[in-house]
Amino acid sequence: MPLLTLKSSHLLLAAGLIAGTLAVTGGALISKEVSAQNGPSVSCATFMADGKVLRPVNWRQWVFVGTPLRPNALYDGKAAFPEFHNVYIEPGAYAHYARTGGLPEGTQIAKELVMIRAPGGANKDGSTDEVSGTGYFEGEFVGLELTVKDATDRFTDNKLWGDGWGWAFFGAGGRVKTTTKDYKAECLTCHIPAKENDWIYVEGYPALKN
Repeated sequence: MPLLTLKSSHLLLAAGLIAGTLAVTGGALISKEVSAQNGPSVSCATFMADGKVLRPVNWRQWVFVGTPLRPNALYDGKAAFPEFHNVYIEPGAYAHYARTGGLPEGTQIAKELVMIRAPGGANKDGSTDEVSGTGYFEGEFVGLELTVKDATDRFTDNKLWGDGWGWAFFGAGGRVKTTTKDYKAECLTCHIPAKENDWIYVEGYPALKN
């Protein structure tokens, strides 16, 4: 599931922001930076003419905010999302959040999915014994989820995009796909308790509380 999901399609730009323009180049819509007062610009996502978003190339250089983990051992071996979820926010958007407590137009949030390393000698609970002790350690990269805040009409008729937020999944082998046919129906309900925080589970990420 995405870290963030939806909000009103009529979101106003955050105070002090000026939306970047879009240019069509080689079939892709290139989002320029969004300027912000008293802080760095927000680097926006790039979209194809058909509305698909392109995978960011430098998300590991973004601001790391936390890693939720729900191992199979806690769910009788059947956790819905057993991976490490390494969450990163584009630096300009994070800087704006640190100043204002809100995410600006153009925000990109990446969730890197990494399986728990489980060599042949793994313990029954899925943990492994390493030099530093017994625990859960990262293994294979399996994909990247990207959430984008965009209040334009780009996503109005796309069930994967709308109401101010868009979401996509990129597989480990460079594949571009989605993991749901309608994330309003399949994912939004999970985030209802965080609705007042722009659908963010702030309590799960210490970097968003300081």
